[in-house]
Order: sequence, then structure tokens, then C-alpha cells
Amino acid sequence: MSMFGDVASKVPNMQGVGGWLLWGLGFLLFIIIVALAVGLWAYWFINKKQFNKRIIVFEKVNGIVEKRAEDQAKEVKIGHAGDTIFFFRKHKKWQPRPTIQTGRNTYWFYKREDGELINIGVEDIDQNMRLMRANYLDNEMKYARSSLQKMIKDRYEKQTFWEKHGSMIISIVYMVLTGLFLIYLFGKTIESQKIASQSAIAVQESMAKVKEVLGALDNLCSNSGLTPAAVLFFIFTKQGYKIKKKK
Repeated sequence: MSMFGDVASKVPNMQGVGGWLLWGLGFLLFIIIVALAVGLWAYWFINKKQFNKRIIVFEKVNGIVEKRAEDQAKEVKIGHAGDTIFFFRKHKKWQPRPTIQTGRNTYWFYKREDGELINIGVEDIDQNMRLMRANYLDNEMKYARSSLQKMIKDRYEKQTFWEKHGSMIISIVYMVLTGLFLIYLFGKTIESQKIASQSAIAVQESMAKVKEVLGALDNLCSNSGLTPAAVLFFIFTKQGYKIKKKK
């Protein structure tokens, strides 16, 4: 048994090796996923930067020219002279660099009957009308059109009650609230004035009482020959003696 025990102790721990192996495989898988995500993002970003030309293709359908497809194109240099051509992503087609631009990095193409794409643009309508000696709208026609638009608006675009009278209602409510606030302030002002007048009357009455007391004191001092201080001392000490006696 001791021999088998020695052999078992020398065999590596397969559970620990398996755990480390799983951790290694998981980390490797994480690195692969991150690398794929970064690669896909880089591929999308590079393609977006390269295919930065907007292509709009027009074609005649049942005798009417209409928009048929949109595509993106990238500009590719050829040779060493700096010449460039366009490669259309969806059409998988090489085209000479267009010379007519209808917007920022935007080009229009017309598909002819033979399948060739030619670069087109918007013509000067005013110049073509002058060449055709076509007449513009007369002023009377413009006035009639303005009247027709007003009639349609009045009939089919009716305003709601709030849209029609909302501003007037808000103005009236504002004036009413302002008037109520002013009336409240006026009432408070009148009340304050009444309190002030009552306080003034009370002060006048108190002053009159003080004058009467001072007059009586003066008469008492003149008749008794005592000074006012002595009389006041006698009065207050007498009142204090009565209070102590009551206690």
C-alpha cells in the first residue's frame, strides 16, 4: 500500500490541470471574440469612409423618368497622374469620375435604354423657359391663387375655440387678477392707516392724562410746601405699604 501511495502522490493533480486548461481556453475565446468585434468595426468604419459618395440612379419607366435606385461609391486613383474613377458598391460597376454634382458628395445618374449610366444634373428652368419664350404667371393669377388658398384655409383649417379666443381670455384673467391684487393692497393700506390713527389718539389721551397728573402734583406741592420729589416718594411708598399690607 505504501508503494501505491508513493506512486499516487507523484501523479499530477488532473483536476487542477483541467481547471487551468479551461481558464486558458476561456481567455483565448474571449480574445478571439474581441478581435473579431474590433475587426468587424474596423471593416465597417473603413468602408464607410471609402464609400462616401451617394449615387442616385434615374430610369424611364412607362414613359416617365423616376428614381429607381440608390448606391454608394468610392473614388479610386488610377495611374500616377492623379486620375480617379468611381466604383459602385451595389452595381459592382466602374464608372468615370462624374463632373456634375447635385449635392455634397451626391451625384445623379440616368440609366439609358442601352443600360449605360450617364451623369446628369438639374437644368436652369428659368433659362429654359426664357429660351422657350414661356410666360410666367400673371399678377392677377397670383392674386386669385392667394384668395383660393385663404378660402381653403378658412373652410378646412378651422381654428379651435382656444386658438381663436385664447389670447383674449388670458388677457382678461390677467386684468382681473391684477385688479383683485390692487384692491387687496388698498384694503390693507386703509387698515394700517386706521391703526395708526387709533394709536395717535391713544397717545394724545395719554399725554392729556399725564398733563392732568402733573398739574395736580404742582397744586399739591404749592399748597403743602413740599417738593415734587418728596410728594412722589410719599405716594409710591404709601402704595408699596398698602401692597405689603394686603399680602
